[in-house]
Amino acid sequence: MGSGIVVLPGEGTALFSPSGLAQHLKAGASDTGGAYSLWESVIRPGEGPRLHIHPDHEEAFYLLEGELILRVRDQELAISPGTFALVPRGTAHAFANPAATPARMLTIMSPPMDRFRAALTALMDELPPGSPRTISALDPAAVRAVETQFGVRDRLA
Repeated sequence: MGSGIVVLPGEGTALFSPSGLAQHLKAGASDTGGAYSLWESVIRPGEGPRLHIHPDHEEAFYLLEGELILRVRDQELAISPGTFALVPRGTAHAFANPAATPARMLTIMSPPMDRFRAALTALMDELPPGSPRTISALDPAAVRAVETQFGVRDRLA
């Protein structure tokens, strides 16, 4: 960890989430002493992950721009910039962009999930051109192997 880091606007490592959202890693496990990872995401109109659970990870969202529909368990809420949400481990959640313009948010995962996402991104990079860049396009056995390697369980609810 050492002396800290500064990541300027537009910088960060491009990683893909299991739902196919493009994200830029701003701080990862090696930057935070293994405490958390922080991403900036742009959610295009109509995008968002399906209802899912992170059994071993807490996830926090801070909406910077746009609007999202956030679902936590059975509750749905329209959120606007400045909204913060914390989703405890094992809690079903989803979000979607219902607007005609992109939304932008920060996401924190604890413990960090960046090494897992980097491995998924590498698998997605091996897909044939024109393939959808989502976890469903990947070989399920390869995804399970990556989950096992990094101790991550990411499940649809």
